[in-house]
Amino acid sequence: MTTRGAVRRRILREVSTVIVTNNASALKRQLMLEVAKSTLAGTLLGDVEHIPVRVRPRGKESTRCCIWRDRAIIRYRLIAILGGRIEDETDEVKPLSAYAREAFKRTGLEKPILTVLDESCTACIEANYFVTNACKGCLARPCTMHCPANAISIEGDTAKIMPDACTNCGKCQQVCPYHAIIYVPVPCQEACPVDAIDKDSRGKIAIDFDRCIMCGKCVRACPFTAVMDRSQMVDVLIRLGKAEMNALLAPAVAGQFDAEIEQISAAARKMGFTRVIEVASGADEVAEHESEEFRGRMAAGEPFMTTSCCYAYTETVRKHIPELERFVAKTGTPLAMAAARARSEYPSALNVFIGPCIAKKQEGMDNDDVDYVLTFEEFATMLEAFGIVLEDVEGERADVEGGALGRGFPVTGGLYKAISHRCSDLLGGQTSRIETLDAKSLRLLKALPRMKNPPCRLMEVMCCYRGCVGGPAVVAEEAVSTKRVETLVGRSPVK
Repeated sequence: MTTRGAVRRRILREVSTVIVTNNASALKRQLMLEVAKSTLAGTLLGDVEHIPVRVRPRGKESTRCCIWRDRAIIRYRLIAILGGRIEDETDEVKPLSAYAREAFKRTGLEKPILTVLDESCTACIEANYFVTNACKGCLARPCTMHCPANAISIEGDTAKIMPDACTNCGKCQQVCPYHAIIYVPVPCQEACPVDAIDKDSRGKIAIDFDRCIMCGKCVRACPFTAVMDRSQMVDVLIRLGKAEMNALLAPAVAGQFDAEIEQISAAARKMGFTRVIEVASGADEVAEHESEEFRGRMAAGEPFMTTSCCYAYTETVRKHIPELERFVAKTGTPLAMAAARARSEYPSALNVFIGPCIAKKQEGMDNDDVDYVLTFEEFATMLEAFGIVLEDVEGERADVEGGALGRGFPVTGGLYKAISHRCSDLLGGQTSRIETLDAKSLRLLKALPRMKNPPCRLMEVMCCYRGCVGGPAVVAEEAVSTKRVETLVGRSPVK
């Protein structure tokens, strides 16, 4: 008899290309691979209806109440993987093959790129503090003494928090000598840095897209993967080898796989991409132009400048801190630079960006030079669907390569180093970095325009922890990816 632990170990071996830290990510990975293999085999229209049954066959242990609900939720996940938006569904019996046909015909996706799987959301209770059975009802009772709202009473031998009175200040948790009080968060809301997630009348997740910056932190945080990004993987697969296509590899790709950048480039060509362009080459351009812009701003007497490479950050400024916008660099992103050059030099080719970021999917929709955007999760899935093992691939240099400065962009501090290379005389150590957007860093950013004496001249801002290597759709741990990127930078020339 196969134990549950043995099954998990088998799954982890099978998906070794991708980070699989829990059953939810394993399921997403499995469904993407099923779709990719069927697309390559030319059997997607006939196969796609059977995927929910193959993944949850009769007799297999269910995740939810029953196999039937599991299959229903898998169907919705497949709609997102096929590029559909679940909220737009008007016919619940519409076959998955119809969504696949739409993927074959379309030339792009409409906003927004995120979609909510209503059936998967468990309507988490509101975030609150909760007294566990570790409470001893002690004589000291510091929880009651320190509660500013008088929201804690003692019933029997146990403390009880009254939810209607509690202000969620957390002081009771801080002073409990038994650590008997825990904080129960709503993971997606906790992860969102701009309070764009609320609940509807049923307690289900509702995203306010007027506030949302498409950072994808909710996608990564939800234990039920009730929020998904809509995929263009099928769109790209059906065109590979038939249309002229450029693979625009994000600088962070160097850290995602246990392979050299040259092997990754060669693998992209084996898939059918016509050319491989390192977006690090666009980052080199950004470093040059942003350095010139920084020098000009300092000469004009401006107090400081913030970077502009992170799309989620610039969306944050546009939607939530408009008073900061005039201090944001106008240079643009490495993707915008690389895509513009690719369009100019190869006007008939389709540009496919491959990166760690869900926000880049939104950026791609806003940029006519970008035709499709794939995440590293999707790229890794395609590698496996093609049967490509990177360690067995003979390396080939990209058609357009990046230099040391551009290749260092995906790690926090990389852009600062690139600007410092040209403007060290202006910086003098007066720099600051934000390596993740959260409530604390947003408070600092909102305060910057009002400061008479800002703490820095250059502020590097990254939405994701440790930089792009910590994006919501990466396939390597941040620490491992950072070391790989730094190794590549160390052997790369400065351009």
